[in-house]
Amino acid sequence: MTFEFLIACRPASDTNIQQILTDLLTEVLENNANVNANVFEEDAIADMIQFRHERFGGEITDDDGVMTHHKLIGFTLEPPDEIESTTTRKVVDEFATSLPDTPSIFHVVKFEDPLLQAELAGYAKEIFALEMKLRRVLSIIYLHAYQREDPFDLLCDETVNPSRQAKPEMEQMKSATENQFFHLTFGQYINLNQRPELRLPDIMQSIRNIEEYDTLRAEILRVPVEHEEDAEFLASLKNLMDPIERMRNCVAHNRRPTKSINDNYPDARSRLEERLDQYLEKWEMRQ
Repeated sequence: MTFEFLIACRPASDTNIQQILTDLLTEVLENNANVNANVFEEDAIADMIQFRHERFGGEITDDDGVMTHHKLIGFTLEPPDEIESTTTRKVVDEFATSLPDTPSIFHVVKFEDPLLQAELAGYAKEIFALEMKLRRVLSIIYLHAYQREDPFDLLCDETVNPSRQAKPEMEQMKSATENQFFHLTFGQYINLNQRPELRLPDIMQSIRNIEEYDTLRAEILRVPVEHEEDAEFLASLKNLMDPIERMRNCVAHNRRPTKSINDNYPDARSRLEERLDQYLEKWEMRQ
């Protein structure tokens, strides 16, 4: 299991960064109760850290007249297989957190992380299933609301639409058996069922075409989805989507979720899942 790091440091000419990292890793291993660093020879611990890249910067002289060099070092950390994954997580996190406070080192970035990759893959599976179910419900709602309209233009009356860069053509959606909901972001789902503000030419056109005031008023005030229960479902998304979108963004961009995201996501996911199941149950065919 290999973890990849990049550190920025300012070592003096006689500084041994490899030894500094080895000493830190030894200390971290010893700090974890179920890891006995003594079973590993110093050379074995040193071999867990392999330098891969090095780039020199300029010289820097501090207030005491000590000259150092700016240096970037990329290295891998491969904890021993004998350590359980939960302990490996603790070891890697403690090692990474301690690096910026280690002599000569002032910055660290962690890249490849197999444990994070596995964690995000689990969330990705959940979010895939959840979003597909959401798209199924939205398609049921909008195909019912727009029975006489183009099924590939269900968002014709919505403020929300796929971005111009991502806007799909009808043939593209048809060949992929998709619709416009496959091209919305989680952040856009919460803004469904809102019409753009009518422009004066649109209002004037309605006045010309509609003779009765009540009919005109209804046309101006109508929302894309008027069915009461469907509209209520769309409105309920506003309170559920944000924690899920935050987790989805971590998955999409390979970022480690914060504690807040980890705390809020499970409840929001289960509540949305329950809401979707309740909606689908209404139209379930009974055997």
